[in-house]
Amino acid sequence: MNFANFLKDQAAPAEARVSAPEAQVRAAKQLPAPADLFGRYPLDDQGARFVAAARREIAGIFAGRDDRLVVVVGPCSIHDPAAALEYAGRLAGFASAHADDLRVVMRVYFEKPRTVVGWKGLVNDPRLDGSFDINEGLQRARSLLVDINRLGLAAGTEFLDSILGQFYADLVSWGVIGARTVESQTHRELASGLPMPVGFKNRTDGDFLVAVDAVRAARAAHRFPMLARDGSHTVRVSGGNNETHIVLRGGTSGPNFSSPDVRAAAAILRKHGLAPHLMVDCSHANSGKDPSRQPAVASALAAQIRAGERAIAGIMLESNLVGGAQSLAKRPLVYGQSITDGCLAWEDTVPVLEGLALAVRVRRQLRDAPCAAPEAAMDRQGDAGARPAASAAISEPARAPLGARLRVLVADDEPLALARLLALLPKDIDIVGKYGTGTDAMEAMRRDRPDVAFLDMQMPGCDGLQAVAGLEPSERPAVVFVTAHPKYAVDAFDVRAVDYVLKPFDGQRIATALERAAEFVRSRRAEGGRMAGVRPEAAGPSIEVH
Repeated sequence: MNFANFLKDQAAPAEARVSAPEAQVRAAKQLPAPADLFGRYPLDDQGARFVAAARREIAGIFAGRDDRLVVVVGPCSIHDPAAALEYAGRLAGFASAHADDLRVVMRVYFEKPRTVVGWKGLVNDPRLDGSFDINEGLQRARSLLVDINRLGLAAGTEFLDSILGQFYADLVSWGVIGARTVESQTHRELASGLPMPVGFKNRTDGDFLVAVDAVRAARAAHRFPMLARDGSHTVRVSGGNNETHIVLRGGTSGPNFSSPDVRAAAAILRKHGLAPHLMVDCSHANSGKDPSRQPAVASALAAQIRAGERAIAGIMLESNLVGGAQSLAKRPLVYGQSITDGCLAWEDTVPVLEGLALAVRVRRQLRDAPCAAPEAAMDRQGDAGARPAASAAISEPARAPLGARLRVLVADDEPLALARLLALLPKDIDIVGKYGTGTDAMEAMRRDRPDVAFLDMQMPGCDGLQAVAGLEPSERPAVVFVTAHPKYAVDAFDVRAVDYVLKPFDGQRIATALERAAEFVRSRRAEGGRMAGVRPEAAGPSIEVH
C-alpha cells in the first residue's frame, strides 16, 4: 500500500477499517473459567488418588517396569454420555477381572479432527444439531469423566484443542496426540506440560519418525501460553513429560502392526535413548478402516506377544455397545452405535481382550521359564541390526524349540517349495504328513491331530484358510501359513494363525515361526487344556508335546 492509499484508508469510517480476521468473526461467547467447572463437577480426594495411581501404572508399563499390557478401548467418539456410561460399566467389570494382565483404559474422545468438515465432537456440538454450545459440551464432558472414574475405570482422550482439554485434564489418566497434529509445535508443547502419559501417533502417511521426534520434543522443557484455572491467560513453564511414547496406527503407505514394523520402531526408539516400548492401534489404517478386521490385527499382535515380544506395551481398539457406525443425519439414532468411525460390538470385543490377556500370561511364562533360550531373549531385546544375517540363516535348517518334540504337518502344492520347507525344518521334530492339496491336509489334521501345521495359502481342492475353517476348534493345530503374497497376512490372522511366512523361505524365518507355534502349544498345555486349536478363546482337550 502506498502512502496515498494509506491516508485514504484512514479517512474511511472505522467500521470499514476492520481487519480481515475480525471481519470473519460473527459472534463471541465467553467461556467459563476451568475453576468454575472444577467446583461444579469436582474430583474428590479418592478420585484424585485413583487417577494418580492409574497414571503411574500406565507409565510403568511403557517404561518396562510392569509386564502388563495397556489396552485403550472404547467408542471412536462420545456423542451420548448415557450410552458411554453404560459401556463404561461393562468395561469396568472386565477390567477388574483381568487387572493382573491388562491395564484397561476407556477411550473417551470428546474432540474429533476432521479431514475437511463434519461433527467435531461432544464438546464442540453436544446437542448434535449445529448449535455448537461449547460451554454445555464442556460440562457434559467433565460430568461423564467424573462418573467413569467413580466406576474405578481409567479414562483416556485425545488432546486436539490446546485450551479445551484444560477443563478436564485432571480426570484423564492417558492422553494422545493424533496423526494430524503430531508435527504441531503447539501440541508437542502441550504434551510436555500434561500430567499424564501421552502417546504420539504416527503421521497419516505412516511415517513414525515424526512421532519419535514428537516424543523427544515433549520431553524437553517449554514455555507456552495456556489458560490458568481462574481463566486468566498465563505463560506455562513445563519441565518436560518423560512419560511419552509412540502409537503405530498405519497410514496411506499401509499397516504397520507386523513384527518387522514393531521391531523397526523399537530399534529407532532405542537409538535415541528411549524405552523401546510402544502402542499399536488396531483400528484406522492398520485395519483398513474396517472395524471387523480389528480382531485379526489384535490376533497378530497377540501372536507377537505370545512369542515374547516386549516392545508391544499397549494396544488400542475402537469398540461400542453396538457394532458398526451410523449417519448423524439418521433419526432416531441407534443407541450405543458410533456416529463417526465404525466400531467393534461389545460382544465381539470381549474375546479379543481375553486373547490379549492370555498372550500376556504366556509372555510372562516365557520370561520366567528357566529353559528360555538366551539367543531368543537377546534377539527380542536387542537392536534389529544385531540379528544374524539372512544369508547365514538360509544356509542352516531351523532348530527345534528347547524342551519340545513337535508333531508337524506340512502342505504345499509346489514340490520345490515343499522340499525347501522340509529341508529347513529341524531334525528333532516328527513330520506326520506331507500333502499337496488342502483337502488332504484338512483330513489329515482331523485324523492325526498334529501339534503344528504349515499350510500353503493357495492349494488345489481347498486353500489353507478353508482347510482350517473346515475343522472343529478342538481339531485345529497351531497354524503357520506360507504364501508368496503378503496381501494374505490379515486373512491368515482372521482364523487365529500363529504366524505366516513369505516365500522364498529362509531358515531364520522358519525358526521364528516354529518357535511361535511351539510356545502356542506349550501355552495350551499350561492352560490345562482350556484352549485348543487356533482360537485363543476356544475350549478343548489338552495337547501333549512329545
